[in-house]
Amino acid sequence: MSADHQSDPLPTSHFSLLTSRVLLAVGSHPDDETMLAGGTLAWAARSGFAVHILSVTRGEGGQVGEPPVATRDQLGAAREAELRCAAAALGASDLTFLPYVDPLLDPAHDDPARRLFRIAAEPDEFARALVAVIRAVRPDVILTHGVNGEYGHPQHLYTHETALRAFAEAADPAAFADLGAPHAATALYTWAAYYPTGGDEHLERLLNQDDPADWLLDLSPELLDVKERAALCHRSQHALFRRRRPEATVREVLIVQESLRRAALRPGAATDPLAAALAASPLATRAGT
Repeated sequence: MSADHQSDPLPTSHFSLLTSRVLLAVGSHPDDETMLAGGTLAWAARSGFAVHILSVTRGEGGQVGEPPVATRDQLGAAREAELRCAAAALGASDLTFLPYVDPLLDPAHDDPARRLFRIAAEPDEFARALVAVIRAVRPDVILTHGVNGEYGHPQHLYTHETALRAFAEAADPAAFADLGAPHAATALYTWAAYYPTGGDEHLERLLNQDDPADWLLDLSPELLDVKERAALCHRSQHALFRRRRPEATVREVLIVQESLRRAALRPGAATDPLAAALAASPLATRAGT
């Protein structure tokens, strides 16, 4: 299944046209990239990476907004536009949507495992779609959901496990041989990796408990401004962002220290471009140091 490009690449004013380093961020729904790793993506774009964002769905099954920003049947188009706005704010160079539909959520249950659902795609089909994008974009680094799906969202979990599979199979000439030349990304990272939070309830819910962080990135005021601009693009989700703190602004609910774990490294590689850039940044620290 091919990726779905419906517009020209995003404006290039926020990233270097001379860069040879490519980061592919794979999110399940519009807003995952911003709320879980927006500061990291903005930092990467300013650090010489061409940042490509891949969204598995257009978020058709999610919240329509309070007040609604679209009718239910137009929500996918509205959230696509929101993600295009956010990607431009973050400095992404391109944006791709897979042609999968986000299942309608069931609001009758508070347990995410009972009210949220994954896409109707078999594992081989989903892996094929991700391999096709990896071989087309040819990233050095892939960034995606953590092993626990953050708060246990079934699609976050499915995206995580399939991205790991696609990371390996994109490099294998025998896998999906009709999808073009193999490509071996150097590393796959996960966002929202776990680190001690001092009992912060919001972070404890979002961080992947079984993904110990390798790196912490403290968002500078400039990066936080960029992340806020991107979050404000996702108008349909503002009430959702603030559901546990309805009195707060969108900025006040943003994660200001983002965390990463290197979940896979290409065989034979000693390090990767993202680790090298983090090591050189005054905003980044190794977890536990």
